[in-house]
This record gives sequence, C-alpha cells and structure tokens, in this order.
Amino acid sequence: MVLLMVWECKTKWVLKVLPNEDIIALYEQEKEIKEGSYVCSNNASIFGSINQVYGYMCANSLKYGVLSTYDQTWFLKREVVNVGEEDHGRLYVSNTITSASTSPTLLKCTFS
Repeated sequence: MVLLMVWECKTKWVLKVLPNEDIIALYEQEKEIKEGSYVCSNNASIFGSINQVYGYMCANSLKYGVLSTYDQTWFLKREVVNVGEEDHGRLYVSNTITSASTSPTLLKCTFS
C-alpha cells in the first residue's frame, strides 16, 4: 500500500476558523504568541493542527496533505528547499475550499 497524502479532520469546534478568516494569518499570530511571553490564544487549535499535518507529511515523506473541518478544507503542499548546505521545509496552504464551493468543488480539488 502506498500512502499518497495525509488527511486530517477536525471538528469546527476544535479548529475555529471563520469563513472570512485567513488560516495563515491566524497561524502566524498564534506562533508569535507561543514564542512570546503570552500563553493564551483563542485559536490554540490552528497552530497545533497545521503542525500535526505537517509532521505527518514529514514523517511519511509526503508532498501533500489536507486539513478539514468538513465545512472548510485546506490543501497543503510540502517542499524541501536547499539553503546553503541545509535542507529546509516550506509549507504552502491553499485558500479555503468550503463544503458549498462549486468552482472548484472539493471533489475536483482532491483528485486534480
């Protein structure tokens, strides 16, 4: 069996991202909070959820992953970039695809 991608599902109560919010901006905001002197965040699940999927992708040497709440879905792409003599990971995250999206549909995004 060949694993092609990681698909992580969370409930919308765990991964709290409103339809008009940018998951990357929320991730960066939470990362800054976690690295700073503050320990509280309203979006504590975003940082952990993205890192969880990225960790699975790295551990399994996978290029693609998906994070979904069923209502909203994000597609992730991992690249390894050589910087000098070191390899660094780079993660790309798609815009939100909602369950009501028709152009493109979630099915089309998954299998394209």
